[in-house]
Amino acid sequence: MKTLYVTDLDGTLLEPDKSIKPENLKLINQLIEEDVNITYATARSLITAKQVIGDINFKLPIIVQNGTFILSPKGDMILGNYLGDSILDTVKDYDISPIVYSQIGKNNYFSYIKDKMSAGVKAFVDDHLDDPRNHPVNTYKDLYEGDIFYLLLIDDYDKLKPLYDLFKEDYYAVFDQEMYSHDWWLEVMSPDASKANAIKYLKQKLQCNEVVVFGDGKNDIEMFEEADYSCAVENAAPELIKCADEVIHISVPQYINQRKK
Repeated sequence: MKTLYVTDLDGTLLEPDKSIKPENLKLINQLIEEDVNITYATARSLITAKQVIGDINFKLPIIVQNGTFILSPKGDMILGNYLGDSILDTVKDYDISPIVYSQIGKNNYFSYIKDKMSAGVKAFVDDHLDDPRNHPVNTYKDLYEGDIFYLLLIDDYDKLKPLYDLFKEDYYAVFDQEMYSHDWWLEVMSPDASKANAIKYLKQKLQCNEVVVFGDGKNDIEMFEEADYSCAVENAAPELIKCADEVIHISVPQYINQRKK
């Protein structure tokens, strides 16, 4: 049986400090060299994912931006899902300044109006000052540049909830309190963009008989429902644990190593 193992990064494969233990790094690379099919699915972009996976030598396509893109490990596009411009017209009516992720030419950027930021957006920007995708703009019109694939709104619950109720019908929308900052985030993507759709695509593309997934957050629930077998780490959100086939108390590489035998 050909099995595809797909792991989330933050809170799952990675330690709380965003590192991976040396013994787990050695083991996962050993498994990959043995042609065990391992990849990851993350809310991170390729750039920020590379910052944390370090020396893990992934060989298979990877899932980034919560399933918006499936890329080769080097970053070549395999599948992309875009939003379109009209979504910005709607957001403008609610007087909320968004962070807009767009493909401009061959590069991806996140744009925001530098003189109109909520406290949450400013904290996000301050945390990404050295990010090469950081692209401050002067006017709302400037946010329309490029092909939009992801929208991030960080603001008060009461301001974001009406937009979530509006978008959830036509888009893939995730509305939740961010794990570390506790700010309210509304993430909006194409309805075709999800970790669940991405693992379904990879299962077919790689001709696997089953997909085993690992995760820790509520944004992994749909991926768990799509997978053939799902493993929640012990620190996972209660909602995810409820829909998991198993809760694991060892690292993801250790679990894969035991299961493949």
